[in-house]
Amino acid sequence: VITLVYHSIYNSRRQQESNEFSAVILDTSAALMIALDSSGRVLRFNQAFEGMTGLKAATVIGKPLRKLPKELQDILTMRSEGTTHFHDTSYFETVLSARGGSQHNIAWSRKVMRDEKGERKWEAWIGIDVTERKRIEMALQQSEMKNTTILHAVPDLLFRINGEGRYIDSLAN
Repeated sequence: VITLVYHSIYNSRRQQESNEFSAVILDTSAALMIALDSSGRVLRFNQAFEGMTGLKAATVIGKPLRKLPKELQDILTMRSEGTTHFHDTSYFETVLSARGGSQHNIAWSRKVMRDEKGERKWEAWIGIDVTERKRIEMALQQSEMKNTTILHAVPDLLFRINGEGRYIDSLAN
């Protein structure tokens, strides 16, 4: 009996530590994270999501998906419908309006967790704000197009010189 009580206390303590560890990871991550149960109720909603949307976890957790702002409902249902075992993981990008109205490009990863019978248990959504990366990619693309245009406009000979005024190389047509 004592051994059984010890194992019960030990397992309970390990489960509590595991839950605390998960909560710390969830709340310290810069990624947007939300988890929904099988009926679409919010189980977890992290601080990064709070910061982006202005919604508070205390007002969102336990609420059904239909009680969330329409934009979040649209994102969280667009990849959930018709999910099969073969497509329980998905990756896609959407635009999310942040608190204050700014638009953010979010790269989403979604994973459905199933029980031993194959029934949907819960699903986790993780979103990374890729707005700055997309802005930099666009600036690089524009710079490359500009440089290509200049290069093609040069008639016969081009000399490249570094910032110190030293000759690097040349290109002749």
